[in-house]
Amino acid sequence: LQLLYCAGWVHRDISEGNILAHRNDLKNSSTPWKAKLMDLEYARKFPPPDNYEAAVDPKTGTPYFMPTEILAMEYLYQPIEEVEIMGRSKYTANTNAPSRDIVIHNFQHDLESLWWLILYLIISHIKDQPIEDWQNSVFKDAVERCKNWAAPIFQNVIGLSAGRRFCFKYSLMKATESFIPENVAPVVNALEVNRRTLLRSFMVRVKDGNLRNIDSYAHIHLDFGELLEEIQALRVNWRQFSLKTSEKTSIVKKTLPTAAPAAVTATSAAAVALAPPGKVKAKREPDQNPNLEEQGRAGGSQAGGKKSRHGR
Repeated sequence: LQLLYCAGWVHRDISEGNILAHRNDLKNSSTPWKAKLMDLEYARKFPPPDNYEAAVDPKTGTPYFMPTEILAMEYLYQPIEEVEIMGRSKYTANTNAPSRDIVIHNFQHDLESLWWLILYLIISHIKDQPIEDWQNSVFKDAVERCKNWAAPIFQNVIGLSAGRRFCFKYSLMKATESFIPENVAPVVNALEVNRRTLLRSFMVRVKDGNLRNIDSYAHIHLDFGELLEEIQALRVNWRQFSLKTSEKTSIVKKTLPTAAPAAVTATSAAAVALAPPGKVKAKREPDQNPNLEEQGRAGGSQAGGKKSRHGR
């Protein structure tokens, strides 16, 4: 993502299916893992031209990981101003604030998608953890509480739910402390610190009118890099976090380090799980291609244009 940022491109479709992890030597557990970001089908140059029409740009991606502002179709920062109505002061929305129909996917939105992905990887595997990873007071009904909390946050629809908005705007630690195992609590704490940084950066950038200023995204990239470094430093904790695999992935089971098997897991307490994430696309005309732009539209009929891999 930092390379894309330096090149002036936004990915716009960060998801678990678009990140590949590999080792040069699968037989050597000390060989470091490397991650590769793939699928640039919906990538765009940033900033877009001044006549860019975001309202006609179809929203596409995996809703589980889509940024808050893109799902809401409005910026998080919505200033208010004081006006006088019939001799009394009233507060109303600032008419100079960015309108709902011009939310443009920017560099920080890609980082937020990665933030949601890390949170999802933790939440979706709560059910696979051995009992001893919880304190007794936390384990009781932990999986059920996790499901009830996550269900309104991770949904396969393009639209911002109240639960997802609340999750990104308020304390993640307080919301999850009743069901997070001890071995990943430090990772969730790191996500919480970064959430505050992301939220503040979103607000300040719009307030200061720097949405199109590429330099204004440099610090948040550095901050997110520090988050990943902190998570890596906590690997002694999270490497004990069990990732359940199917029989079809036996090669992975043989090569990946996993936690020692336990007789009882959280699944036996409550057999519940999140639905898998799915890609959702807004309706697009047959001749539109998301890789080609003309006044904010993707026109597959342009000279030199080519169809996407979906034939659209």
